[in-house]
Amino acid sequence: MLLSVRVFGVPLILMGLAFALLSAFDRFSGNPYLGQMSVMFLYTACAAFAAALVLLTYNVIRVLLAWYGRSESCHRCAMPVSLKGGPHGLYYKCWGCGSTRSHR
Repeated sequence: MLLSVRVFGVPLILMGLAFALLSAFDRFSGNPYLGQMSVMFLYTACAAFAAALVLLTYNVIRVLLAWYGRSESCHRCAMPVSLKGGPHGLYYKCWGCGSTRSHR
């Protein structure tokens, strides 16, 4: 199974942001002028890490459901698809390769 950047990119970026904010917290925590701002870095890092875990869990569950055939999957790459609405009606859009197919 091909793990795509389109599927897991956002959670990985959020985790990178969380670790960057934690390093900024560590760097500015001893500074008397930026001490209050470092607390904001800590809270933002915790929120980014929690959001990344939720998104990662959701994406892993969707990929596993498509892997075991319990949800709609792409006809090209077997990744999960999302149902979207457009000007010509409903269609499926693949999470992995980005291909689309009609809902009909």
